[in-house]
Order: sequence, then C-alpha cells, then structure tokens
Amino acid sequence: MQVHALRRLVVILPLLAASLGLAGCGKLADALPGSYTDIAAISADPAKFEGREIRVKGVVASVGKFPFASTRYFTLRGPRGAELSVVTELPAPAMGREVWSYGKIENIAIIKGTGMGVHLNESRRICEPDSGSGHFSKLFGCWTR
Repeated sequence: MQVHALRRLVVILPLLAASLGLAGCGKLADALPGSYTDIAAISADPAKFEGREIRVKGVVASVGKFPFASTRYFTLRGPRGAELSVVTELPAPAMGREVWSYGKIENIAIIKGTGMGVHLNESRRICEPDSGSGHFSKLFGCWTR
C-alpha cells in the first residue's frame, strides 16, 4: 500500500507545484506561446475580434497621452509589421520596448462589417521583457523581477 501511495505522490506533487507556481505569477495562459493573437490577424479583420479579450505582443512604435486625462496610448508593432493601437491607464512603456499586453479589442465603429479605429483597451500588462531569446526565458525574466 505504501508503494502505491508513494507513486501517486510522485506524480501529483510536481503537477501541484507547477500549477501553484504559474498561478502565483499570473494566468496560466500567459505562459503559453500560442495564446498570443497575431497583430496582423487583428489588422486584417478588426470586426472579427470586436469585444474579444486577447493577449498580444510587439514592440512599441509610438507613445502618447490624451490631454486632460490619465489615459495613455501607444502603438505596438507585431513581428510581421502590422500595428495595433493600445489604450491604457497604466504608465506608458518606452519607445522600442517589447511589451506583452492583455485586454479587450474595441472598434470605434463597424460599418458594413468593416471595423474602424481598432484598438486594444489594455487591462493588464503581462510583461516588458529585458532580454532572453525565447518566449519562456523572457517570461521567466518578467516573473523574477
């Protein structure tokens, strides 16, 4: 009976430790490279993404602030060159900085199925990685700061 209980413990303990570790650092999906939406896909069909909560990552191409408001905005450029505006209440990231963000896609208007004024309303910043060559090394760098 002890051997069976020990085997079960050996299987369950690492899974429990991993899930608690990931839960403490943010949502589990943030750790999965495939859970990020390609900015080019959003640009190609903005109406399709209306109201969806998504994760995106890219490099900050421009930064600005709305006058007389605490709202800031920046533009993320994806790996294929497509750009997405991001509206946020968080501090604006620096130009040229890589940013991983989570929020809801909104369009100012949708006319005959075509989205206009598409932007991400950022609810949280997942990561602003400093270095690393792969997704997991960059994410680990954010979690250990």
